[in-house]
Parts: sequence; structure tokens; C-alpha cells
Amino acid sequence: MKRILYLMVLIPFMLEAQERTVDFEKSLNWQEVLIKAKAEKKHIFLDCFATWCGPCKKMDSDVYPNKKVIESLNAQFISVKIQIDTTNEDNEGIKKWYNDACKILQQYKITTFPTYLFFSSNGEIVHKGIGYKNIDDFLTLVANALDPNKQYYTLINLYQQGKGTYKMMPYLANMAISIHDENIANIISRDYINNYLLKLKEKDLYTYDNIVFIASFIQNSKDKGFDLFYHDSEKVDKVIWKGYSQSVVDYIISKNEIDPKLNNDSNFSFKGSPDWNKIISIISKKYNSNYAERTVINAQIRWYKSKKNWAELAKYYIKKIEKYGIDTTGFGKARLNDMIWEVVFLHSNDKMVINKGIELMEILVRADPGDAASHDTYANLLYKAGRTREAIYWEGKALTIEQNIAKESKTIPNKIYMETLGKMRKGESTWDILEEEKLKD
Repeated sequence: MKRILYLMVLIPFMLEAQERTVDFEKSLNWQEVLIKAKAEKKHIFLDCFATWCGPCKKMDSDVYPNKKVIESLNAQFISVKIQIDTTNEDNEGIKKWYNDACKILQQYKITTFPTYLFFSSNGEIVHKGIGYKNIDDFLTLVANALDPNKQYYTLINLYQQGKGTYKMMPYLANMAISIHDENIANIISRDYINNYLLKLKEKDLYTYDNIVFIASFIQNSKDKGFDLFYHDSEKVDKVIWKGYSQSVVDYIISKNEIDPKLNNDSNFSFKGSPDWNKIISIISKKYNSNYAERTVINAQIRWYKSKKNWAELAKYYIKKIEKYGIDTTGFGKARLNDMIWEVVFLHSNDKMVINKGIELMEILVRADPGDAASHDTYANLLYKAGRTREAIYWEGKALTIEQNIAKESKTIPNKIYMETLGKMRKGESTWDILEEEKLKD
């Protein structure tokens, strides 16, 4: 009797555990799903996935079991998971979707997994999303799929019929970018920029949102919005931050004037390498020498890094720093530390380059005396330069900083500092290690 009562108590909890997932339809084909949605006056949600897709599996484990997600989808949608790829283990239920899955893949231009497609109860596509979404972002996606003022395909149809409004265009252009619909994004953004934003009065044009939108959709220097950043940089920087205009112009120059010439264009090659002087000359004539020198030196860094030409990479990194200075705050500091570690410490035996790295790391250490990583890089460079006593001192400081941080955050300190200190005391090499060891716990 007690056993029966015990089972009766457990049954509701067992049933609840079994129900904790979205009610994905498994027995119907696509035509039957369309009929059911129309009869029940529900929308349709398709989760298009692939068996090898990690983010798809993460959606299954992290998002679909969520109570709010379950309630939202089960109440308002006929939900179906469609396997887009094929495997030898596919059952009959999956196989009967092969033809429809192939048609859906082509019709809705699915190139990313997972892809989420939303249809009205009449079977008309209304909205789309791609990629892994956390619970909040997925719930927002679902809510937008039910809102005619947010439905991507509904708004696209209005725009193509000439019934769209300028107010909806920023959302629509950004939505198009988010689902990799670049052609639509370019059409709408150009319309919005040329026919609305650039016709505003200056006080209305120069706002944070407007400037960032224009910057996000500029394609080349012929775009009308480009002049804001090239000729009116002070006004733009006043709204965003100093140097913002320059970064936008640099990006456009690199994209249009440099990158195409680095992709196997023989007219801009010299002895197997890009003809940098020729590229500088062209950019100088079209823009000015400041833009030419800055964008080309950044291109040289990208080029020699991709070729793993460490000597040339070090040369141009140092040249850039000497010409433009260093950023000792935030990401600038981290990038410089990483660069010196990879390029100078791991891959250079040139004494002049190593000494320059030490000089730069002295600046970083002084700028942030509580950063263990920069102290570690500084110590390793000193050690590689043969300044062992100094190296042991600074590696000891790196270890102390790391231990104090770990103690405050109640975490385990990174063991690399202790190991490095031990190698220095034994006179063993510390620069034959792989870069990944820096990331080990």
C-alpha cells in the first residue's frame, strides 16, 4: 500500500519532467502541418537544424526546456524541428521530410544553423532568425514573430509595395544584416541615408544613432554618407568620440583601396610581396598622405601576420608604435601585451627587437601595476635578454599579483606563473613553450 501511495505521489512529478520541452510535431509532413495550423489558427515555427551543429544542440539543452519558452511556443505555434542534412541513421520520420527540407533550404536561403522560420496560420513566411539565442533573446524573437510591426518579411513586403515608412527602415536594415540578407540591407540603408538622414537639418542629423547607422552601412567613398566622416570629422567626433571619423575612413580605404590589391593582384606585387609604395602613392593622391601611411602600415601588419613573417611583422609593429604611440588603456593595452608576447618573445631572437619589447613593456607595467599578464611578459623578455636577476624579480611580482587576485575572487591562480618562475631559477628556457600554455589554468 505504501508503495502504491509513493508511486501516486511521484507520477505528477514524472509527468511534469516529461512535459518540460517544446511540443515539436513529429508525425506530420509539411502539408499536414500547414493544414493543422490553419485549422487551429496557430502560427508555425520551424527550427531548421543539422545533426553536426553544436549551437543547435545547445538550443535543445538550454533553451527549449525553459518554462517561458515552452509556454510561448506551445500556446501560439505548431512547432517542427527539420533536419536539413542527411545521415545513415535517419529514421522514417526524418526521411519523409527530405524533399520538403531541401525545398525549404533553397527557398529561404538557409546558410546558417540553426535557422528559425516563422509562418502565419495561412502558411506565409513572416519572420526569421539565425544562430544560437539565449532564453531572453529567443523570447524576443518569438514575440517579434507575432508582431506585424516587427515581422521581417511583413515589413519587407510593405517596403517593396511602397508602403514602408522611414521610421521602420533602421530596424529593417539591421534585421537584414542579422540574418545575412546583405542585398536587402544595402538597398534599405541607402534609401534611408540618402533620402531621409542626409536631408535632415544639421542639429537633427548629428545624433549618436544616426551617425552610427551611416557608418555601419557605408560601402565605399562614393557613398554620400562618406563625406560626413571625411570632410566633417570634427562634427562627427563631437557626437561619438575623438578619432571615430578617422576609423571609419580608414576602414573604407582598407576595404576598397588596399584589400583588393592584396588578393593576388599582380599589378600591385613586387618580388612576391605587395608593392607598398605604389599603394601608398595611389591612396595619397585620392585622399592624403596621412591616411595612406596609416592604413598601409596596418595592412602591412595584417599581411605579414598572415604569412607568419615574424621579422617583418615586428618591424612594422614597432614602426607603427614609434609613429603613432601606444594605447595603455583597455583593449589597447591587452593588444599590445599580446603582440609583444607572440611576435617578440615567442618569435624573435633579434636583440634590438627584444630590447624594444622590454622598453614597451616597461611602459605597460608602469601604467597598470596590478596586471599580472603584463608583468609576466616583461619578466620573460628580461629573461630572454639574459637579465635573469631582474626577470626573477618581476616574475615573482606577477605571481604575487595573480595569487592576490585569485584569493579575492576565490579562484585558483594560474599555475603558469609559478612554473615560469621555477624555470627561471633553474636556468631553463621559457620561450620554447607554445602560446596556448599562457591560457592554461
